[in-house]
Amino acid sequence: MNKYAAIFLKNRLLITSLAGSFFFLLFFFLLLLHKGAVYPPVFAFLAYVPFVIWFGIDALLTVRFREMIRRQEERLNIGFDDTGSEPLFPGSTTYLSDSWLIFSGKEAFHRLYIVKVSIKTVRTGMGNDYYLKITTLEEKTFTKAIDSCTNAKKVKFWFENANGPE
Repeated sequence: MNKYAAIFLKNRLLITSLAGSFFFLLFFFLLLLHKGAVYPPVFAFLAYVPFVIWFGIDALLTVRFREMIRRQEERLNIGFDDTGSEPLFPGSTTYLSDSWLIFSGKEAFHRLYIVKVSIKTVRTGMGNDYYLKITTLEEKTFTKAIDSCTNAKKVKFWFENANGPE
């Protein structure tokens, strides 16, 4: 479980540090080159503040992720086991294990906790967007964006074959 929280936070740290660095450099050079600037260039470090807050919020999401797994462990009387865990595609932060569907650091679903998986396709001006609709035992529906129809079908296939014929 900690492995997936770390993967999520590593990914988010990369995103927030790159975005923060871009805005830092932009403001730094604007303050440096503008002769009438009120603030010295060192004030460009304030560009990192929103990105530090963003990363802090992402860190809080991992608490929710762990709580979601804990609730399922208690309800189903199981333990978290990521045996056979593989990313959905190379470089993905979504993993399929023998028993768990894991969206690193955000959500995780044990196959016994899932009642139904469906694929929703939404036409856009740039093509299609694909969403997984995951319905749980508690009758909650989670909608997760997925990068392609092929990967959505992998998740649906994993769920249907894990539960056997219906």
